[in-house]
Amino acid sequence: MGLVFWRKLQKAQIYFLFFLGFSVIIEGVSIFTGLNDIENHWLFEIFIICDLIFFIWFFSVFTAQPKWLKIVSYLFLVLVLIWELLIKLIKHKPQFESIFFIVVFLFFVLQSIQVILKLFDNLEISPFKNYLFWIAASRLIYYSFILFIYIYPNLLENGFKNEFFTFVFLAINTCANILGNTFYAISFYERRG
Repeated sequence: MGLVFWRKLQKAQIYFLFFLGFSVIIEGVSIFTGLNDIENHWLFEIFIICDLIFFIWFFSVFTAQPKWLKIVSYLFLVLVLIWELLIKLIKHKPQFESIFFIVVFLFFVLQSIQVILKLFDNLEISPFKNYLFWIAASRLIYYSFILFIYIYPNLLENGFKNEFFTFVFLAINTCANILGNTFYAISFYERRG
């Protein structure tokens, strides 16, 4: 949809489209490595860090945020980068890695809620006509869904090796991707930001 409406896109939508292009490349490499039995979890870690950096910048530039929230977001980014480095230094302890993802996903959910609530401040303009609403709603739904994927295995011994978990992971991730990408497509149709 971003390419279909390319000539009518706002500046923020163009930046977002380029980020989605980057996401498609990461996904393509992930699929290729997965099909060839090459360990590819590191790609997801890179993507999450890039996602965090992009959306902290994106929402701080293109949405009205109080200065304190921008500062907290950038401090959170620094802490996450330090945490990721520490995880690498302690040789990928799975419980620390899972906690890392849970914390980052919770940040994404709260960040999306904040953007959506801010868009509802102006009752004269429908938030549903704003591309930022659809981007934030997509992230809210996607990361709320997959948060379960990272909480569930930690509740059970050998939770990551559970067949049921594998099925649930695929089902939840697929549904979240379909909903999220549908909302992203709508975000390119809407012009108000």
